[in-house]
Amino acid sequence: MNIEKNFRVNFVLDNGVDKDTLISDFFDTAIEKIDWFRQKALSREQPFSNDKAYLKAISYSEKELVNGKSTAMVEDIENGVKFSFEIKNSRNDFSQVNEEGRRMWLRQHLDDHFIHYAIPSILEKSFNWEKDASEEVCKRFEKLNEAFGKALNGAYNLKTKTFWIDGE
Repeated sequence: MNIEKNFRVNFVLDNGVDKDTLISDFFDTAIEKIDWFRQKALSREQPFSNDKAYLKAISYSEKELVNGKSTAMVEDIENGVKFSFEIKNSRNDFSQVNEEGRRMWLRQHLDDHFIHYAIPSILEKSFNWEKDASEEVCKRFEKLNEAFGKALNGAYNLKTKTFWIDGE
């Protein structure tokens, strides 16, 4: 298998996001949600027939999030905050490129294992559902949710000013 270097996923977020907590807010919140799903599956009195496969799948997503967090970077740039992390180039299907130049399996991987858990979890933390979060924390997550919403607008394109994948 001829594997190239890893891919770096880049987001340009509004200046209002908390740079000091950005990495943990994105990754740890997603990992917390996976753990919540895991506990729900493990606590059923009568397991579902697909629980074993489900638990294997979310464990893989958790591993991907941990690996992504270990490569995450936050930097100030002229028009905002650049947040980036790597996805290991570990699958042959990542090399498949469509006519627009996008690597659809890579993008599906990004959506399945990162966006799918992080963005809804960030949105959830912008509300005080459990009545234990401070207003400050809720506002921080609200700003982060809005910033990712803007950054991902048009992410179906090969490259935008607010979202791109190095190596795509």
